[in-house]
Amino acid sequence: MGGVKGWIDRVFTSGFAYGTAVPPPYGESSLTGRLALVSVTVGARESAISDRGIHGSLEDVLHPMRHGLFWFTGMNPLEPFAVYSSNELPDDRFVRARTEFARRLGTLHGHAGPLPVARGRGLRPRHAAPAGGGDAGHEGTRLDLHVSDRV
Repeated sequence: MGGVKGWIDRVFTSGFAYGTAVPPPYGESSLTGRLALVSVTVGARESAISDRGIHGSLEDVLHPMRHGLFWFTGMNPLEPFAVYSSNELPDDRFVRARTEFARRLGTLHGHAGPLPVARGRGLRPRHAAPAGGGDAGHEGTRLDLHVSDRV
């Protein structure tokens, strides 16, 4: 994670990756509209990275990056790419993962569309708070890390 933090510190700077207005205009920056894809290798089995797994879902694990980084800067998230059990990956699975990742990168701009996220101070309609309150507005917010140069 140290490498990722260093990259974030150097790339996501005030005035470039997020606004300087007070209050900040969440979702408005020079990165607004760019595609974002996180690709991860996970040492644990896929069953351990799930809603009922010991580590929680991949969505939960990536939430700080998706929400605190991509949502904040207005990037359009894509579904993450994950390779599970990567510390014990046999050669044939490595080749298959590399091929799948290359295919995924080759189709980024022909994807089905970014995952919906709230912009500004509003919530996505399907995540508006229920009558009893709660945090449904953030439930399922997905933001994901390969930055495209296309808007």
